[in-house]
Order: sequence, then structure tokens, then C-alpha cells
Amino acid sequence: MGEGADFLLLERAGLPDDLRWLTEKYPREVWQAHSNIHVIATMWLQRHDMFRELGGMLTKGIGDYREGRLTAPEFAGWFAPRLNHFLGHLDGHHNVEDHHYFPVFAKAETRLKRGFEILDADHHTIHEGLERNAETANAFIRTLQDSEDKQRFAAGCLCRREQPADRDADPAPCR
Repeated sequence: MGEGADFLLLERAGLPDDLRWLTEKYPREVWQAHSNIHVIATMWLQRHDMFRELGGMLTKGIGDYREGRLTAPEFAGWFAPRLNHFLGHLDGHHNVEDHHYFPVFAKAETRLKRGFEILDADHHTIHEGLERNAETANAFIRTLQDSEDKQRFAAGCLCRREQPADRDADPAPCR
């Protein structure tokens, strides 16, 4: 499969044209009422909402620290377990999708195969970004013995760009 600009997560604006029929035939708003998939769709949508909520909490916590509303030890104690929870659950969620759901759905509807290959590639891109986030978070925690300026700079490196609603976290460069 080629990796054209319509394929790569960070270079595409949405689904490639040849897969848009899916969103027209099955818009997200009808998934929970669908007779065959309503249970799994409800669970899946709730998990994705949870990841968005956790990502928002992490971003707000970073902002609170950078603005001085939390001390470095308070922030580290609050941030580290939530980041670990987020990363661990997201990794598990993607593994279930990649190894269980996607193959079953692709087998049931062969036209979905390319879409699930794209999602699998997206997961790899997302996990590379998450690994960078984890490394940056660990570097921040190591700065807790440094000056407050160095700590706040390191916290700035934790910031992430805001993502479109259907994408997961991608780290922004340090400012």
C-alpha cells in the first residue's frame, strides 16, 4: 500500500475520498442506535470520549502549573499517575482495536480493509508521539531539583497541540 498524502495521519485532513462513503452511510450519530453494533459502538465512543477528556485534563494541569497555580511537587504528584493511566489505557485500547476489532470488521466488509490499515498506521504515529510525551514528562520530573525557571520550561515542553476531535495527542515542540 502506498503512503500518499491522503494516507499519513499528520498530512491528511480527513478520510481519503474512497472511504468517505462509510461516514455518509453510517454517520457517527447513528452508531449507538444501530441494531448490530450499538453495544460495541457505545463502548467504543465512550472510550474515545474518555481519552479526549483525560487529554484535556492533562493539558489543563500543565497550564495550571505553568501559570503558578500548582507547585512543582504538587504538579508532579498530580500529573504522573494521570499520564501513566492515559498512556497505558490508550496503548491497550489501540491493541484491542488493531488485533481484534479491525480484523473482524475488515473481514465482514472487505471495502473497510484500507480504512483499518490507515487506522493501524495512525496508531503507530500516535504511539511515537506518546513515547516522546512520556520521555518529555520523565525529563520534567528530573528537573524538580532544578530552578523554578528550568522546571517551568520543562513543563512547557509537555504542552501538546490541540487536536481535531478524531485524533489523539501529538506533542508540540518546546517553546
